[in-house]
Amino acid sequence: RDRDVTGVQTCALPILTGKGTTPDATGRVFVSRLKGILFSATKLKPLGENDEYQLWLLTKGAPVNVGTMRANADGNITAAFDTPADAPESTGFSVTIEPEGGSKAPKGAVALAGN
Repeated sequence: RDRDVTGVQTCALPILTGKGTTPDATGRVFVSRLKGILFSATKLKPLGENDEYQLWLLTKGAPVNVGTMRANADGNITAAFDTPADAPESTGFSVTIEPEGGSKAPKGAVALAGN
């Protein structure tokens, strides 16, 4: 697996595994510098109307916000995002539970993580 996707058309990263209150959840991130980021997850818990899931690109420095999303009634998410501009090399991804509209840095519980 290639973590530096610069110059790579598409790179599938490992499955993200459930953490904390979502141990059965799984997710996958597909990254294309040209087409963006596609995120898919299953078995997440529905959140209250004031919370959202937020996807983070993990780096050797600070995590980079990718975007926010909500699970459907079955706990599934499929979401597409633009690739963050000038994002440093990825060391993995995580999904946290954040207030509606997201956070500037991860503060909430980790729902999924993988590298």
